[in-house]
Amino acid sequence: MPMPSYSPYFKTVYDEQAPVGNLGRGTHYSILSAVQWKSPLYANHAKPQIHTFALLWDEDHDERVINVLEVAYMANLMPAVKYVGERKGSLMVVFDSIIKALGNTVLSPMFKEWFRICQAGYADDVWHFEYGFDDNPALTGIVNDKSEKVNLYMANIANLWPLGQAEYKPVNLMERQKPIAPPVFPNGSNSLFNKQ
Repeated sequence: MPMPSYSPYFKTVYDEQAPVGNLGRGTHYSILSAVQWKSPLYANHAKPQIHTFALLWDEDHDERVINVLEVAYMANLMPAVKYVGERKGSLMVVFDSIIKALGNTVLSPMFKEWFRICQAGYADDVWHFEYGFDDNPALTGIVNDKSEKVNLYMANIANLWPLGQAEYKPVNLMERQKPIAPPVFPNGSNSLFNKQ
């Protein structure tokens, strides 16, 4: 079954269409990736990186949240994002805790811009905005359940997927098409069935 495409800007790496297990209000997730030219600390990369983040859904799987993320992506607000959640008309964003080093002078305007985008009516709705950091993501309310369970769930996602940014590694299809050398057998023959 092919992966659904939620956006021309985000590649779907993994997708759950419905709740898996019993956490929160039908919690399930998708893993998305995008090209990123800025580091998590918002410095320019010499070469683009692949930015991978998790999108946590509640039971209604409200895809309109993608429109808000596209606007944030085009506004260069996504480089430090690790998790995004939509729940009951709210957008919760969990950032890499490394950005705390930027201080309020940088972070406050960034969070205000996130809030403005959420309130601007993209996807024909107004979204409430909450944010937090990956050192305690449950504080955002991203999943409606006990903090210990939420933090463990999100840590498990991070264990399964390389959230954050990583170097782009091209796949050389020509390398894959090189002929495979025949196996070498201990008796020097070219077949397991030719016994000497």
